[in-house]
Amino acid sequence: MRRECDLAIQEELIDMHRTPSSRLAMVLTSCAAAVLLAACQTPPSGDTAAQEAQTLAAQAAEFAKTSPVSVLATDEAGRGVIAYFGAPGTEQEGMRYDVQQPGGFYRVYMGRDAAGHHRVQDFYQASGTPLTSVFPVAADASLVEWDTLPLQGEVTFYRPNGQVRSVTHYQNSQLHGRDVYYNDDGSERSVFHWANDMLDGPFVAREPGTLRSVSGQAREDQIISLHATGADGAELPQDEALELLEASLMLWYQDIFN
Repeated sequence: MRRECDLAIQEELIDMHRTPSSRLAMVLTSCAAAVLLAACQTPPSGDTAAQEAQTLAAQAAEFAKTSPVSVLATDEAGRGVIAYFGAPGTEQEGMRYDVQQPGGFYRVYMGRDAAGHHRVQDFYQASGTPLTSVFPVAADASLVEWDTLPLQGEVTFYRPNGQVRSVTHYQNSQLHGRDVYYNDDGSERSVFHWANDMLDGPFVAREPGTLRSVSGQAREDQIISLHATGADGAELPQDEALELLEASLMLWYQDIFN
């Protein structure tokens, strides 16, 4: 999936027949969908965390009894594993397996929500800590495919150290609403707004480790305004502004696996 995203960006950059706004929108849509190949968290500490973990394990054990797909194993917390996935950066990236994959991920079944939708959650194989928050999936979606997107609501992605990596909203398995990506220190790196998988609304992206930033407004996947400033605060040309926005998205995608 990493290679697919890279190829998509390369194709967009060399296709001079597309306008900058449409080119950027396609890049954003392609890579933002890959955001679900995301990160992990560590559970909170203390007595409250221990109680929450016990409750989660008990609930997960009950969920496993009613899972609509086969439970392959249980993890250390007693959660029912329904799929294992290959590690990023390998030929097996995102592929589904019935056994553990070193450096990969696994998925557990978490029962149904109030509307009756099946819910799942992804974890890092190495640590057993969450990759994502619990999310519902569409009735016709596969519970055991890595690229299955959340049906609706807010989904949080975590870094390996437990920090929040991003908070994304979905509607009908499409990006819809505010999408925030965070730096290691918890500051906002980028903020995008989406409507039915189209870039729609204000956006801002800051280049990590520098004072350069780009911001603007989009409507239905078209960039209607774009503004960027360099490290010295001077305004950048439009071409550089577009490159900065595309580069920020690539850094976002690459950071998913770090």
